[in-house]
Amino acid sequence: NDIQQSVHIAQFPLNTMSIPTLLIHGTKDIVAPYANAQRLATLIPNTRFVTIEDGTHFMVGTHRDAVASAIETMFPMST
Repeated sequence: NDIQQSVHIAQFPLNTMSIPTLLIHGTKDIVAPYANAQRLATLIPNTRFVTIEDGTHFMVGTHRDAVASAIETMFPMST
């Protein structure tokens, strides 16, 4: 589904998004190519794009600390 949706990404008005966006993507994702994420990062204003080197489509499990750190940096938890 990721690949099917990315083919039609130009039809969505991504440049009108007004909320901060965190985009995290792995360089070794063969399901949703890294180049697609790079493109999205240029289309959505106010985007923080975090690259997970060697991250695959399952990087939430394999690179958990890096993903959690990126989320925490963008959206700090209050104590």
